[in-house]
Amino acid sequence: MDKKYRIERYIKILKIELEDLEYDVQYGEELLKKRFDEHKITDYVFMENLSTFRSELAGIRKMEKEIDALSGKYETIEELSAYINDFFKKKVKDLGLPEVVYVLIKRKLDKVYKYLN
Repeated sequence: MDKKYRIERYIKILKIELEDLEYDVQYGEELLKKRFDEHKITDYVFMENLSTFRSELAGIRKMEKEIDALSGKYETIEELSAYINDFFKKKVKDLGLPEVVYVLIKRKLDKVYKYLN
């Protein structure tokens, strides 16, 4: 398989995985709202967790936008994957996002990398 094709495929699959991750976070937010409406959690817990979910979602969306700019810059999936991993880790820290954003994205990075290798 051509290297350029593999890199393009890696980026496409990674974007799909990150979109799936967005849906997971949104679903968590829906469950949180349901628990709050059922009076199973306090206002404080609801607001703290809601804030975390929204920060996670914003972080994932920012990372998705960064991926498009990487398409023609790397020769191998290994180089691209290593760069994305380091870049996302630094970006999460620099933006003050919850560390869980990096952990969730890292799992998706690893999943796509393993799938294509």
